[in-house]
Amino acid sequence: MDDPESANVADMSLLPDTVPVVVSADGSAAGIQLCPALILGSPQALPGAAKHIYSRLAAAASEVDQGVPDLIISLISHGNSLSTKYMSSVEKGLKSFLTGCGTWIISSGEVNDPLSRVASGALRNVLPQLERQAEVLHVLVNSDDVIASDSTSSKNVVDTSLNTLLLVCRKEATESSEDIAKLRAATAVKLAHPPPG
Repeated sequence: MDDPESANVADMSLLPDTVPVVVSADGSAAGIQLCPALILGSPQALPGAAKHIYSRLAAAASEVDQGVPDLIISLISHGNSLSTKYMSSVEKGLKSFLTGCGTWIISSGEVNDPLSRVASGALRNVLPQLERQAEVLHVLVNSDDVIASDSTSSKNVVDTSLNTLLLVCRKEATESSEDIAKLRAATAVKLAHPPPG
């Protein structure tokens, strides 16, 4: 018989992987893209994910502070509808950060999220023209519903071809949209505080 306490233990697993996602035509080519991902067993695995991200960036860095962002911007919306004029204004402001300092952007990555589309558009317009090595990362935080598979219909996401990392939490651990919203907020907080070396 199963131990009742073992059922309450959070899944702390963390799996680095490359996953297929369905990209919608949001100004980029529609279809399937492969995206680097960290798959979390539960939201409690988030500290391990933050440590993994920073340690991988530190390993690739040629300077001491390289790989640490100057600014983390959390672009989270839930069912918002934004005018084209407002989205253009936000994208223009975001572009100035992307060209001026090391910036990480956290979003849902869903194509129906206007702020995710703004972030993706800004990356697509700015990164190819930067002359220096950009400390830019777009972190898409969502459930495993964004992973493309034959058996289920997946959520369409924004273009993941440029400096994008997918942070996916297993669906069983994030039952509601409120759970995912909390995970996005917690991700911004965890990434804003690099773990000790």
